Amino acid sequence: MEKYTNRILTGAMLFIAAFLLTYFSSVVSTLVILVLSFLTIYEFKALSNKMGIYPVVNWIYFFSAMFILLPLLTSKNHSTNTVYVFQLSIMLSAYIVIFSRILLKTAVTKFEDITASLWAIFHLGLLPSFFVWLRILDNGFDYFFTIVIAISASDVGCLIFGKLFGKQKLAPQISPGKTVAGSIGGIFCGSLAFWGSTKIFSFELRPDLWILHNGLIKSLISLCGQEVFFLVLVLVLGALLAIVAQIGDLLVSVLKRAAGVKDSGTILLSHGGVLDRVDSHFFAAWLAFYIFYYFLM
Repeated sequence: MEKYTNRILTGAMLFIAAFLLTYFSSVVSTLVILVLSFLTIYEFKALSNKMGIYPVVNWIYFFSAMFILLPLLTSKNHSTNTVYVFQLSIMLSAYIVIFSRILLKTAVTKFEDITASLWAIFHLGLLPSFFVWLRILDNGFDYFFTIVIAISASDVGCLIFGKLFGKQKLAPQISPGKTVAGSIGGIFCGSLAFWGSTKIFSFELRPDLWILHNGLIKSLISLCGQEVFFLVLVLVLGALLAIVAQIGDLLVSVLKRAAGVKDSGTILLSHGGVLDRVDSHFFAAWLAFYIFYYFLM
């Protein structure tokens, strides 16, 4: 029990630190994301080396920094097309530059090194950049912290429900500690926390929301009312966010399993490494981006 208490207390301290660092400025928030990205890249390199894989680390740092910092050069009222053009351009550039190491024979590089490098740029650079795209908006802090609250609640729910009711393993070959009960508890807590955040920050449905023009949806809204529809939709979106976050956690668990380690690092003591703590947040940021661009405001 002491182990879980320490994890919860450490998590609460990290949560408070994240709040204080990201509240006042989108620039500071961006720098926090950049530091977290660089720390996870460092841990990823160590994990890869344990498997005999040597990614092109300098280029991973470079392109991840581009993904995370370039949004600061755009206007606050950027469109989704701007986001897609930026990200596609950077990812294609990374693909060309890194694969040129093989084509031009500038270094002795295995195919595994190349694919690991591109995975890291995508997972540890592109995905967390969605946090920045949301944070630089006018209500960016509200969006930013809703993601943190919902996914943190999902992580805590997985831990508590798994401890209390966990018997059946969720994916024993990938992560023996995860249970079906823990997963369900995480989805429940994440969904509830997401709904609570919509109340705290007074989110509303976007007036141009595409599903509101569907005949069946119009009938349901007239039958049950706008508030009930909003509640159901938000709970579903929160549940989807928690599910995607858990998938992100499992993907990193596969990486750690392949490297033969339990944690990605030791910098956070009982919480393990930075990658252990932000894996679900990074992976779910893209879904949060779509939720706040197309459903809520």
